[in-house]
Amino acid sequence: MESLTIFFRRGGTPPTMVSAGTTNTTHIQIIFSESMTVTTAGWSFEKNGSNLAITSVAGAGTTWTFLVAAMAYGDTLTVSYDSATGSTVSSVTGIELEDIIDAPVTNNIPAPTVAVLVQSKGNFNTGSDPVSVTFDNPVTAGNFIAIQYQGGIGTFGINCTSNNGNTVTPFAAQDIAFQSSIGGFYVWNAAAGSTTITGSGIMSAGQIFIAEYSGVKNSADPLLDAGGAQGSTSPLVDSLTFGANSLLVMEWFNKTNDDITGLSTGLTQVIHDTTAGACTYAHELGATATTKNVGCTTSGDSLNVMVCAAFELA
Repeated sequence: MESLTIFFRRGGTPPTMVSAGTTNTTHIQIIFSESMTVTTAGWSFEKNGSNLAITSVAGAGTTWTFLVAAMAYGDTLTVSYDSATGSTVSSVTGIELEDIIDAPVTNNIPAPTVAVLVQSKGNFNTGSDPVSVTFDNPVTAGNFIAIQYQGGIGTFGINCTSNNGNTVTPFAAQDIAFQSSIGGFYVWNAAAGSTTITGSGIMSAGQIFIAEYSGVKNSADPLLDAGGAQGSTSPLVDSLTFGANSLLVMEWFNKTNDDITGLSTGLTQVIHDTTAGACTYAHELGATATTKNVGCTTSGDSLNVMVCAAFELA
């Protein structure tokens, strides 16, 4: 007598995935059509066509969140579920979630913040110091002001001040061999209104360049790292440690060729102005914090000097 085996499928409608989206750079939230019991078994994610590692899953009811490897703005994300190896079931009916194949995950990670240049102004003064420069337009409260100041033949020890009660902070200075200096300064959380920056401490040929930026952190001092360098190499660089999408400020000086021919790799130049010295501002558009050599390339003589700094964005 032949035996007969009969398989029964539990009745009811299988649960479904309603939506999938990022909640930050390491979490993907899945919403289901009904209350579920979820494990990581059977689940997989891809980022730009490659596997995105899963660490864990947590949640309750219809909302569950997967902890995954780092994601970034602009990544293309997908999710899959294999019922043959999975164990995600309805906590109401016990019916398992059906297969999901490369369903899109909404990437809600915001675009990286980039500091925005509001205005800039330079002044070259062949007479004695002090040297002053005033923005053409009033500064917006809370914005950031970067200052680059250098002087001709004179004594070391330059300084900068501001009106409006702004505190001017130095970030780096370099003395040039034939008795002059370059220095970088900044104002964070600037006061609103007409703003004048004054440089002093030199005897002649004072040059000052100022730039107002929005998007720089103003709840605390935004300086992340600063440095300077002097020598005959090109590019002349200094190693800075900074966060993702920092504002980098660089000042370059060469006694016979007060200009640069380019930036070290990985930088996007925002300003290059020789009205008052070789003043360069750049954004670092990397996705992660890093330590990198930053600097300028020159075609001038061997007496090169540079100061640079990295500032945290809001």
